[in-house]
Amino acid sequence: EKHSIQNMEYRFVSPSGKKHDTLAYYELIYLEDQACILSTFYDITAEKRIQEELRQSESRNRALLNAIPDMIFEMDREGVFINFFKSEEVGLTLSPKEFLGRNIREVMPDFISSPTLCLRISAASEGRYSRL
Repeated sequence: EKHSIQNMEYRFVSPSGKKHDTLAYYELIYLEDQACILSTFYDITAEKRIQEELRQSESRNRALLNAIPDMIFEMDREGVFINFFKSEEVGLTLSPKEFLGRNIREVMPDFISSPTLCLRISAASEGRYSRL
């Protein structure tokens, strides 16, 4: 009916017991007026393993960020707040809409914003700032 089916996931187990995750593609073709199904399987075992490792890493990083008793702010090159992480123990003095998308100089007093921007520039020049 559909003539082609794509992205069907299957797990195959080899005689040795090794598991292989695959994506399958099926296409209805005609050979000498005979309807046939052409099947292709793509081994995605490594991609699935990498995705799981990434999920575990993200979960670990999220747990670490949540365990920090302070707030962490993420800024872009110009010092604009793009994200934040806070622990359960810390309350916000501003709502996120009051600082997200705004420059640190607009939100914080100079004695906080100037050193912060200076440290951000220093980290960027040393290659320790992942957003650049």
